[in-house]
Amino acid sequence: MERFCIITNREKDGSMEITGRIADFILKRGGSIYLTRGGCREDGTHYTEVEDIPINTQCALVLGGDGTILQAAQDLAKFDFPIFGINLGTLGFLAENEMAE
Repeated sequence: MERFCIITNREKDGSMEITGRIADFILKRGGSIYLTRGGCREDGTHYTEVEDIPINTQCALVLGGDGTILQAAQDLAKFDFPIFGINLGTLGFLAENEMAE
């Protein structure tokens, strides 16, 4: 895979340090990334703006916890690419990997 979008829970990676490290890793190996934007609705739920995700994206990397992964899965339902979760919280059941991995 070469083309990724990255969805980050900015409450768990406020400085975007972890996101930046992952982005650098991909870019140094010839890949491309799209960093998504997101927001918070009036009811407090979060969302990912998916309208600008390139159609040739091959995988979404979701940095956060189970809630971030579940929200990303809902927001990305119309796309046909896998979601790879990276847990930035204390306990994650849905994440493929912990950050240390």
